[in-house]
Amino acid sequence: MLRPTITAHSGCEGTADGSLEAVLRGIELGADLVEVDVRRVAGLGLMLAHDASDDPAALVTLEAAFREIAKYPVVGVNCDLKQYGLARDVISLAEMCGLAEGQLAFSGSLTPRQLRDDPMIARRGKVYLNVEEALCELYREKTPGAAPLGAHPWDVVLGRMGSVEPWIEPLIEACRSVSIRALNLPPKPFLRRWLNRLGEAGVRLSAWTINEPDAMRELLRMPWLENLTTRNVALALRVRADVEKYDS
Repeated sequence: MLRPTITAHSGCEGTADGSLEAVLRGIELGADLVEVDVRRVAGLGLMLAHDASDDPAALVTLEAAFREIAKYPVVGVNCDLKQYGLARDVISLAEMCGLAEGQLAFSGSLTPRQLRDDPMIARRGKVYLNVEEALCELYREKTPGAAPLGAHPWDVVLGRMGSVEPWIEPLIEACRSVSIRALNLPPKPFLRRWLNRLGEAGVRLSAWTINEPDAMRELLRMPWLENLTTRNVALALRVRADVEKYDS
């Protein structure tokens, strides 16, 4: 069984979301990856920002984060893309900043079609494909015009798709059709019941954002868990060590 990685959320351990402090705190604690939310901000370039409304004057550049992370080649960085079309520029910046082979990862605004159309993305970075992106694309393909262009994928999944059950097999096939590291999802009740079916079909899973020890323990015992993202990095590392010790 592969050892699941622990990713430090972009605001881990009480640090401010989108701060260099969060990146460095995750590294200091021993996280396998640190997460950064990435947006393109007019006049500034690629920045650490979750929302378009974030104050530009308070933002940290992705370059500054990459240059810090490059000092720790054993630590990965998961770029949670908050807009489409950023992956290529993120790859170029990572190369310019000297990130080592295997350090770069992606989640967020990437669709299976984008990954099929541009295979370089998955060659240059590990891809944790967000479940809402995959499901939304499947829904749009099956029901053209049913979802407004520009609608957030979660609005489509939760507001229009109805039961997830009919979409599980197409989701499995979509994951098999592209080169991804794992399917990235929040194990909420409407998805939780399908985790074992996805895993048994060969789809590895990445779970977010898991902050409670019992939930960590349950997920870390799943043989198909690839990654767990958490704000409570130190706790997650302890729980993982306990699971490895007592379940080996």
